[in-house]
Amino acid sequence: METYLPTPLDNLHALMYAADRIKEEKCNDPTIQAKYGNALEWKTNNVNRFYPCPTGTCDSGHCHITSKDICLSQGQLPWDSTGKTLKQCPTGPHGPITGPNCAYKPYLEWNTRSPTGICQMGNFPLRRWCEFPYSRRKKGGSWEKGVTDVPPFIYDPSKSICNATGAYCDWMDVSFHPEYDYANNVFPTCYLRGFQKFMEKWVLGKTIFRNLKKFKPPAPAPHPGSTESWQPETKEEYPDVIRLCDEKYMKTMKNIGPDFAGKGVNLYAITWKDDAFRLDPTLKEGSAGFISSEMSGVYPQLMSTRRNNNRKGKFYTITIKHCRDKNLKRIYLTSFSSSWILNNISTLLKKLNK
Repeated sequence: METYLPTPLDNLHALMYAADRIKEEKCNDPTIQAKYGNALEWKTNNVNRFYPCPTGTCDSGHCHITSKDICLSQGQLPWDSTGKTLKQCPTGPHGPITGPNCAYKPYLEWNTRSPTGICQMGNFPLRRWCEFPYSRRKKGGSWEKGVTDVPPFIYDPSKSICNATGAYCDWMDVSFHPEYDYANNVFPTCYLRGFQKFMEKWVLGKTIFRNLKKFKPPAPAPHPGSTESWQPETKEEYPDVIRLCDEKYMKTMKNIGPDFAGKGVNLYAITWKDDAFRLDPTLKEGSAGFISSEMSGVYPQLMSTRRNNNRKGKFYTITIKHCRDKNLKRIYLTSFSSSWILNNISTLLKKLNK
């Protein structure tokens, strides 16, 4: 009778089988189950079994934590509140010697992509990169414009995804789309509105247009008792704007910037009736501006009725102090450059139509 000698591969398979049996016994051990609130469950997964064996006689699998709270209690972020990486805690005769400046647990996440949720090892390098911009360069803390000096993203540990934020999109001077549907690959993201794309590509250029958006109003006066010196700007530096916006004085108006200054406040290309120039001498023959029905609904605090002899109309008044709101800032800046904007758009359209 021939004697069969196990091969090295047979020995490896036997070792893997033994490891599975030990893991399963520990997972179902009453003492260990009690320690983790009976939140451990052995789940068979023969798809990933690496050794041959008849199904049902030596199933492979893993021990899963079935409770989100238990899962997260067994994990630890490997960095401190500033994003500085923690060193591994030293090990003593009775286990890890824990402390505030070292990590002794793995980083775990409760991922909800599975219908029942699953406890898994988390992607801590991605989360650190996401939440601490300064870590995005090899030498932590090295400054780089547009990379390390930006607002942080927000990390979703339930999906292991790094998402854009409204603060970051504001910093980039683009719009923010907050809705998400992970199942259909829809994520919070920054984007350019159609009007901004047009202005950046054809009229002002990206740098000029975003610099207009980044226009910063003067700092407010310090609080009473502050030792900080402050002088209010003069009217000559930042003049107030009082502009006619009454539709009854308009010949035509064409929407060229939907929601330009907030939801429901559009930018229009306007041609004026003769009476409009008598009521508001600052108007130009053709200009870009706003209409009173929309302004009254969103910014009633800016609106007033003004008279000139026997004529009266609706005006808006906007000052440099209003520019702390990004939409009012657009109205303020556009009020100074409305004719120039419209002229450039008109010239461009003529060229495109030739």
